[in-house]
Amino acid sequence: MSDSMSGAPARSKLRAAIAEVELHVSGLADAGKLAISWHKLVPLIAPESEPETRACPHCKERIMLLATRCAQCWKKSTPPVAKH
Repeated sequence: MSDSMSGAPARSKLRAAIAEVELHVSGLADAGKLAISWHKLVPLIAPESEPETRACPHCKERIMLLATRCAQCWKKSTPPVAKH
């Protein structure tokens, strides 16, 4: 699944909510079946990890690490060279 600019905030909120519930479930003294169910559910709803971003060299808005054009100002940008 690719990260679109409009869906990124929703996925960030989902990641935060999952982390918060995980914290609460792990803090329960007798989580038992709830913890088992939660750990089965997380892989089904968990979005991919937060995408790497960088600042646009022109307008300074956050853009995808490998973007060749800024979604905000539309100016061309050269992605960083991969380190070996």
